[in-house]
This record gives sequence, structure tokens and C-alpha cells, in this order.
Amino acid sequence: MDILNIVIISITGIIVGAATGLIGASGVIIVVPVLAFIFNVPISTAIGTSLLIDVIVSFSVTATYAFKNRVNYRIGIPTIIGAVAGAQLGAYISVGMPQRLLEIIFGIFMLLMGAFFLKTKGKYQEKRIFYFENPRINFIIILIFGFIIGILAGLLGTSGGVLYMLAYIIVFGLAIKDSVGTSTLVMIIAALSGAIGYIGLKHINLFDAFFIGIIAIPSGILFARIAIRSKKETLIIILGITLIAVGVSMLFH
Repeated sequence: MDILNIVIISITGIIVGAATGLIGASGVIIVVPVLAFIFNVPISTAIGTSLLIDVIVSFSVTATYAFKNRVNYRIGIPTIIGAVAGAQLGAYISVGMPQRLLEIIFGIFMLLMGAFFLKTKGKYQEKRIFYFENPRINFIIILIFGFIIGILAGLLGTSGGVLYMLAYIIVFGLAIKDSVGTSTLVMIIAALSGAIGYIGLKHINLFDAFFIGIIAIPSGILFARIAIRSKKETLIIILGITLIAVGVSMLFH
């Protein structure tokens, strides 16, 4: 690997850490284009590599948010259970579905969500839409949402970080910082589940995954600390811009 490639990979790691630390975004939106279009890595291998990177960086980011009590385990744990099952089903279903159609639908959804957050700029009400006094009912509802989003993540080959965060904010009324911390907790297990499958298929580059992942760790911790200290409105604007960028990339890549 020459110096230029090392610089590109290093910058990729820093950006992945920043995106995960600030808004809980999966590294797939950054790593896959870099590996596929710059280094000519097959898409399936790029996705598998990005999932393992998500596992590595999400550990450090989650720990940073947990230290500041910004991880909601009551929502995160049932989400994990549903996410793992849903992701496996989504990956199985994706074999027989037109991937381009999925990307277009997902891209439009991201654009709409990005526009929503930029318009509201954090002024929407953080209110739970689904909430019952019975904790068992809440557990089942969260598990179902985790399962549904897990299916979507499996279809798209991502760990679903942004999708879970959107559900936490809009459906369960979590503050954005708690949503980021909780979504990165879910990403650890969801991404690990997907990465194991890709490792079994030998569609993963372990060197790139650990190289980028290790670089992303300090970046993720730094930007997670910045996010925790930042105003909610600032994070909402960053989230909106990121969602629009993801949507555009999905529609026109």
C-alpha cells in the first residue's frame, strides 16, 4: 500500500469515527464508496468490511455516551434482539429483490427525513408515540420495531444506525443524544451479526477493517464528546444534512 492509499484510508477512518460519534451513522455510507470506487473492491466485500468497522468504532462511541448516561438500555436491549433476527431475514430476502429499487426507496426516505429535521431544527416535540404502563408491552413494541428496522438494514447491507436513531427520536421520543448513544449500542451487535455472515462467505477484508477501525476509534471518541457538549439544534442540523447527503448518494450513485 503506497502513501496516497494510506492517506485516503486514514481520512476515511477519521470521517467514519466523526459520523458515528456525532449522529450514530453507520460507516457503510462512507466506507463502501471509498473501497468500491477508489480501490475497486467488490461491493459485497466492501459491505462486509464496513460492518466489521462499525463493530470496532461503535464500541468506543457507545462507551463514551454510556459514561455520560446517554444510553437507554431499556430501549436498546429489546431493539438488539429484534435487530439481529430482522437483519438475518432481510439478508435472506434481499437475494431475490431488485437492489436498485431498494436503494431508490431508501434514498427518497432519507431525503424526506433530512428535510424534516432541517425544517424543524430541533423544535419538534420529544414525545413518545408508543408508550404503555405495562413494561412487557413496551418491550414487545420495541422488539417489533427493532425487527422491522433490522429487516430493512439486512436488505440494504447496513447495520442500520441512522434508522434506529430516527425511530428513537420520532417514535419513542428520545433526545437526540440519547438516541445516538442507544443506536450505537445496537450497532455493535447488529453489525457483528452481519459481519460474521460476511466472514463466513469470505467477503471481507480484515486488514482494511482493522486499519480503518483503529483510526476511527479516537475520532469517534472525540466527536462523541463534542456531540455530548453540543446544542441539540446543532446536532439536528448535522443529522439533516447527513440524511440528505445519504439520500442523494443512494439515488444517484
